[in-house]
Amino acid sequence: MTVASTTNRKTYAGDDATTSFGTSPVVFFDTSDLTVQVVNDTTGAATTLTENTHYTASGGSGSTGTVNLAGGTSPHGALATGDALVILRVLPLTQAVDLVNNDLNDAEVMEAELDKLTMIAQQLDEEKGRA
Repeated sequence: MTVASTTNRKTYAGDDATTSFGTSPVVFFDTSDLTVQVVNDTTGAATTLTENTHYTASGGSGSTGTVNLAGGTSPHGALATGDALVILRVLPLTQAVDLVNNDLNDAEVMEAELDKLTMIAQQLDEEKGRA
C-alpha cells in the first residue's frame, strides 16, 4: 500500500436524507481508527459518535471505506441540515512490530509500519493546524 493522500479528515454537510458516507481519500487500517463526529454548524458543538451504537463502518485494511448512520440508533439516522459529519482517522501513537536482527523481515509488514508512521505524521499535522 502507499499513502497517496495527505488528508486524514473528511467532512460532509447534512441534507436530512443521506446516511452513508465514504471516507475517500482517507485510508485506514481498522474501523476503530476512525473518529466520527456530528458538528452543529451554528454552535460548533461536536458530538462524538460510538461505532456499532450510533454508526457502522466498513472498509479499512489500508483502503478507504464507508460510515453508515442508518445502522445506528438515536439520535442519528440521516444527517440533519445544519449539521456536519466529520470522519477523522486517529491512530494510536504506538508501534507493535518487533524486528529481530538477522531474521527475514516481511516487506509488507515494514511497509505497513511506514504507512502508519506517515498517517501519524498527517494526524499530528492536522491537529497542529487546528491549534
